[in-house]
Order: sequence, then C-alpha cells, then structure tokens
Amino acid sequence: MIELDNVSLYFPGGKKIINDVSWNIGERESWVLFGKNGSGKTKLLEMISGYISPSNGSVRRRFSEEVYDLRDFRKRIGHVGSKVRDMFLPGERIIDVVTSGYYGSIGLYEDPEKFMMEKSMTLIESALPPHRENDPFSNLSDGEKQRVMIARSMVNEPSVLILDEPCEGLDLAAREDVLSLIDGIAAAGRTSVIYVTHHVEEITEAFRNIFIIDEGKCRFKGDIEDGLSESLLSDIYKRSIRIMKLSGRFHAMVER
Repeated sequence: MIELDNVSLYFPGGKKIINDVSWNIGERESWVLFGKNGSGKTKLLEMISGYISPSNGSVRRRFSEEVYDLRDFRKRIGHVGSKVRDMFLPGERIIDVVTSGYYGSIGLYEDPEKFMMEKSMTLIESALPPHRENDPFSNLSDGEKQRVMIARSMVNEPSVLILDEPCEGLDLAAREDVLSLIDGIAAAGRTSVIYVTHHVEEITEAFRNIFIIDEGKCRFKGDIEDGLSESLLSDIYKRSIRIMKLSGRFHAMVER
C-alpha cells in the first residue's frame, strides 16, 4: 500500500537525514516505527504523508489504485500527534472536536449531517466513560485528550492511522488506556497502523512488525521478536541493554 524505494533526504549543505531507506507497508498491516530521539522517525513520517519529498528515491501510495494526488491520499490518513491536539480552543466540546475530523478543521464550523454525529458519538463512547460528549475538551486529562484525538482520527475510517508517540508524557494508567484503544483498532484489521515510539514498553501484542531506524538508516525491518534483540539495541544506544518479556510485553533495562 505504501512503498518507500531507496529514499534519502538531505539537509541543505548535503548532510543526510534519511539514508537509502526502503520499506513496504501492506494493507491492514500494523507496524511499530522505533528509534531513539533524532533518529529520523519524524522525517520518515513526513515523506510517507507527502509533506516533504525525498531527495532521492521514490514513494508510491497505492490502494485499489495508485494515488497520484497527495490531497486524496491525506484524506485516507488518520494522524494523531500533539500539534493538532493543542490547537483546539478552550471550551470546545468533545463532540465538536471529534466531528471536526470529517472536515479536517480545528473546530466545527459547519452543521454536520446526522450520520456524522452518530458516528462521532459511537467513537467517543469507545474512548471515554459515558455522557462526556458535551464536556469541554480543555478540561480533559492528557490521556483523555489523546483518546479523543484517536477517536477523531477514525471518523473517516482511514486506510492508514499514524500514531506519533501518542503516549509521550502520560502516566502509567493513562498510557495503558491509550494502548488499549489502539489495540482495538489494530485488532479490527481494517486499518494499517504505524505506531511511533522510542519505548519498547509501549509495544503491545497487537503489533507484529517493527521498523528500526538509527541515524537515518534502517537497522531492521520485520518481525518484532527478531528486531528487539539485545545486541542490536545495545549497538544503537552504545550501552549494554537487556530485553525481557513479561505477560506478552517487552521491557528494557540499561545495565550499569
């Protein structure tokens, strides 16, 4: 569905940010995009979404047909990140935040159709306790806001859902609530999910594939069990790292 063929990206002056990366993301596949801060994850996402073009190589976006108009492709992407979440005005109702996803707007400025409101209500009920739809979005905790933003991203039933470090800054309980919601989306199998993180503890059993990027280069792509090896992570972080698996979840420990 999305094919990156030997893509590279250069800073002005010639420094490589992305270095000869190839990656195929199939229909209804769920991937973890993993790497430390500054490894190139964000730039790779921007190339996938078409916000920047590679300096070399090509990006192909295909569904039942190849998509040439990036505007059409972006309509098929759900994207969850902190930038959009923080743009909503104080007092904006949760129902309006979610329904605005139909229009790609920050705020609701049109009268939505009945089916839109009904779908938004269903998604809100999957993300929050009952009867919260009229609460101000600004009154929610950070974890609740993330769940609402995930609900917003799903109103158009996207072909691809990009989750850019959705658990960043959340406490343990809030993180698990967000991960549970994401697991349900991945398990439904109707949407390709790209989950971006630099914490192995956030990788749940809903994900089978991992792409590991380091200094703009692909270090591994394939099965998570093979990718999250102590030798590879120790080499990337230049520290001795142990990987454990408890109750189906990975945990990392830096040895001193």
